[in-house]
Amino acid sequence: MKAGIILFAHGSRDREWARPFQQLALALSEKVDGPVRLAFLELMQPSLEEAITLLVADG
Repeated sequence: MKAGIILFAHGSRDREWARPFQQLALALSEKVDGPVRLAFLELMQPSLEEAITLLVADG
């Protein structure tokens, strides 16, 4: 079983605000041996709960 990583950010109504976090998640996923998910506290998706569910589904 591989450890997963969740990057957790606040969220914003501005969709462009998430771009640096999406880029960070992509870069990190290329360097670690396990799934990486991005989650948001509010205003954006996925929520932390949804990201955890996705990590569990990833195995």
